[in-house]
Amino acid sequence: MAIMKSISEISPKAVILGLVSGVVICAATVYVGLMAGIAPGASIPVAIIGFGVFKGILPIFKKNGTILEINITQTSGSGVAHVAGGLIFTVPALWLLGYNDFNLVYMGIAAVIGALAGIVFIIPLRKQMIEIDALPFPGGTAVAEILKAPGEGVRKSKIMLVGFAIGTLVTLMTIGSGLDFLNRIIPLSRELPLGEWLGLPPYIPFAFAVSTALIGAGIITGGKLASITFVFCLFGSFVLAPWAVMKGIVPASDAEGIKSAFPAVQQFVLKPFGVGALIGGALMGFVFSGKAMAHGVKSILKADWKNTGEMPGKALIILAVGGLVGLSLIGIIASGDPIRGLIAGVVGMIWIFMAAVIISECSGLTNMSPISGMALIATLLMLAIFGTSRSGVYAAVMMGAAVCVAAGEASDMMHDLKTGHLVGSVPRKQQLVQIYSPVVGIPVALIILGVLAKAYGIGGDVLPAPQAGALQGIIEMVKGGAVPYFTILGGVVLGTTLSVAGISGVMAGIGIYLPMSYPFALAAGGWCRSLASKIFGEEKTKEYAIPFAAGLIAGDAITMLVNALYIISKALPGGGA
Repeated sequence: MAIMKSISEISPKAVILGLVSGVVICAATVYVGLMAGIAPGASIPVAIIGFGVFKGILPIFKKNGTILEINITQTSGSGVAHVAGGLIFTVPALWLLGYNDFNLVYMGIAAVIGALAGIVFIIPLRKQMIEIDALPFPGGTAVAEILKAPGEGVRKSKIMLVGFAIGTLVTLMTIGSGLDFLNRIIPLSRELPLGEWLGLPPYIPFAFAVSTALIGAGIITGGKLASITFVFCLFGSFVLAPWAVMKGIVPASDAEGIKSAFPAVQQFVLKPFGVGALIGGALMGFVFSGKAMAHGVKSILKADWKNTGEMPGKALIILAVGGLVGLSLIGIIASGDPIRGLIAGVVGMIWIFMAAVIISECSGLTNMSPISGMALIATLLMLAIFGTSRSGVYAAVMMGAAVCVAAGEASDMMHDLKTGHLVGSVPRKQQLVQIYSPVVGIPVALIILGVLAKAYGIGGDVLPAPQAGALQGIIEMVKGGAVPYFTILGGVVLGTTLSVAGISGVMAGIGIYLPMSYPFALAAGGWCRSLASKIFGEEKTKEYAIPFAAGLIAGDAITMLVNALYIISKALPGGGA
C-alpha cells in the first residue's frame, strides 16, 4: 500500500474532535450498557460527526479537511468510547456482589494496561486479517463507505441515504422509551418472539431481532458465513437446549419458569458451550495460520517502519513487556500474594492475546463480539488462581475487566484499520492514535460509572446491569462449585473438529453463544445478498448492497445513540424526568 504523504492525516483538529466526540459517546454507552446490556458502536457516529464538521462547518470558515483526517477522527473517537463496553460488563459485578469498597483507580490502571495490550497484540495480525484473509469487517467497511460515498458519485450517496432512512425509521418504531413517539403510533418490538407465537417451550429462544444494523452486517458478510452462524444457532436452540432440560443439566425450577427459562439455559449450557467452540475454532486458526502469522510478526519486527507505514516492532515489544509487568503488579496489589499475582499476570496476558484474536475474528466475520464470554473465561481462570476469597474475587474481576477492554479495543482497532485500508490511510498513524485513546476513555467511563452507581444504584430497576449480573452469577457458581467445565470442553472439541473439517468453528461458536434473534437477523441480511447476487450478479449487487447496508447500520447506530443521549438528558436534574 502506498503511503500518502501529501494528504493531511493526523492534525490537531482531527484528534481533538475525535476525543470530544468519543467522550460524549462513551457517556452514552455507559448508561445504555447498564440499562439494557448493549454497547452501541462508536465508529459510525464519530465518522458522521467528523464528516459534518470537516465538510459542512469548516468550509464556512474557508478551511477544509481530508477524508484521512476524518478517518483519524473516527479512530480516535471510537478508541475513547469503545472501552465503556468492557468496563460496564465487568466492574458492576462487584457492586452486585456487595463489594462496595473496591478501588476504582486500580481498576482503571488494569483496564488501561489491558487496552494497550489488546492493541499491541492485534497490530501484528493486521496484514493477515485484512490483506491476506480479507475478512469483511462489516463495521469498518460501512465507515469506509460513508467516508468515500460523496467522492464516488451522487448515486452511492443516494443509496446510502435510503438505507439510513430505513434504518432510522425502523429503529424509531422499536424504541419503547425515550424517543418513542413513532413507537406509540406504529409499535414494533426490538425482538419478534417467534417461539412464543408458535407455542414452543420457553427454553427454546426462537426469535428474530428487528435490527437494521444486524441485517446490514449480514448483507456485508454474505450468505455463506451468516448461514453457518444461523445453523449452529438452531443446533444450540433446538438440540442443546431441550437436551439440557431433559437431562436435568438446567435446574428444573429454572426450566419450568417462563421468565427464567432461557436465561438458565443460556447460563448453564449455551454460553459456556459457545465460548468453548470459539476457543477451539480460534486455536485451530492459530495452527492453520501459524506460519503466516509468525512471518507477519517477523516482518513487522524487521521492517523499516518509516517506509512500510507500520508501528515499529521494538515499540510493540516494549509495550507488551510493560503490560506484563503492570498486570502482574496489579494482581499482586489486589491479592496480596506475589506468586499468584505473577502467575495471574502471565496467564492474563496470554488470555488477552487469545481474546483479542477471537473477538477480532468474530467481529471481522459478523460484526458481533462475544466480549462478555471472554470476560467469563478470564474470570474463571483468575478465580482458579486467586481463589474465591474477597480479595480473590476482586482480583479476578479486575483481570476480567482488563481482558474485556483489551478484546474490545483490539476489535475496534481492526475495524478502524479496515476502514483505513479501504480509504488509503497509513496504518502506523491510526495505531498511534488508538494507543492513546483508551487512556482518555477509561477514566471518563469509570467516573461516569461511579456517579451513576451512587445516584441510582446498580442492579435495580433504573440500572439493572444485565451483563454484569451474568458475571455475578458465574462467580457465585464458582463459589458453589457448579462451574460447567465439561460443557466448555465439549464446545472446544466441537470448534476444533469443525475447523479441521473446513467449517468455521468461530462462526459456529458465536451462533451457539448468542440468542437466536441476532444470528437470525444476520442470516436474513446474508440471504438477501445471496439472492440478489443470483438475480443481478455479484458485481452489480456489491455496487448497490454495500452502501445500502452501510446506511442501514448507520441509521440504527445513530438513532440508538441519539436516544441514549436524550434519556440521559431527561434523567439529569432539571431534565424533566
